[in-house]
Amino acid sequence: QHALEIQEQLEAAANTKPEPPAEVKDLLKQRTAARANHQWQKADDLRDQITALGWQIMDTPEGAELEPLATS
Repeated sequence: QHALEIQEQLEAAANTKPEPPAEVKDLLKQRTAARANHQWQKADDLRDQITALGWQIMDTPEGAELEPLATS
């Protein structure tokens, strides 16, 4: 019984995404604004900064989402 509870907790933890830091969220907001203003180079530069902080941007029809980069 106890082992099953631990397994369920581990599975739940594996399915939750880590929360991006405020700095990364701010950079994403800036990138979204740059894209809206057709400032493509600025948007690319902001994407590079986000990547350097360990996050990747997934552009979806609902908007940009942040995913942590896979670590090896």
